[in-house]
Amino acid sequence: VKYYTSACAVDVVNVATQNDEPDVKLFTLLLSAVKDICYNGDEKKSLATFLYNFIELLGYGIENLNCAYCGEDILGRVFFRVKDAEFRCENCNDGSFIEITKETYHALKVIKNNKIL
Repeated sequence: VKYYTSACAVDVVNVATQNDEPDVKLFTLLLSAVKDICYNGDEKKSLATFLYNFIELLGYGIENLNCAYCGEDILGRVFFRVKDAEFRCENCNDGSFIEITKETYHALKVIKNNKIL
């Protein structure tokens, strides 16, 4: 499991970068992720954290996990719009956001608060 999880992280980097394109931050992130995968004991969480940090490093990170409209912490149903990377609570959803599971929302909160970068 550790091998395949680490290989997945390496494959993501290979697909997203060009050959001979040095990037110290990306290499450090990948190295930290593989170390975390090997020694943390929770390979899935380590990979998810790497993917989150990788996307953030590319400039597509999620800035705010509160409702983008009212600013409150989301306690009920959670809605997300990809193009803006914004969340909304059930009361503020205008129909252009898709519902995501509470588990996914909670996982994003945990990952955002426990970065490996």
